[in-house]
Amino acid sequence: MAKERLYDWLDSQMSNMFYTSNNTHEVPDYVKYNLKDELRHYQEEAFRRFQFMQDDNLLTGISNAGFQRKHLLFNMATGSGKTMLMASLILYLYKEFNYQNFIFLVNTDAIIKKTQENMLNTQSSNLNYS
Repeated sequence: MAKERLYDWLDSQMSNMFYTSNNTHEVPDYVKYNLKDELRHYQEEAFRRFQFMQDDNLLTGISNAGFQRKHLLFNMATGSGKTMLMASLILYLYKEFNYQNFIFLVNTDAIIKKTQENMLNTQSSNLNYS
């Protein structure tokens, strides 16, 4: 069981890594080019935290701290751009890990339909993997 909150642990681990290594996690260009709008600074931070937790080189440290990477929740306020963040993470997971199936839990199907249109329709203007 973890002794501290994941958010606090990530703060300390990521700041240590930033100052001691060139291996900082960044939003890839292919994600930036496929989004309608730029990610806000806190969305980029959430993205980098997600990358950090997926980094196999850090798995031992994550486990030793009492955390698992089986489940992940983004607790963000209304209007903070959760949908944009999730779209960027889907692009990342598809490109880096070849994930092709995603589960959406939402209170309306409009988000699902729009995401399907953007991701599955090859004629969509929102797709650009270069």
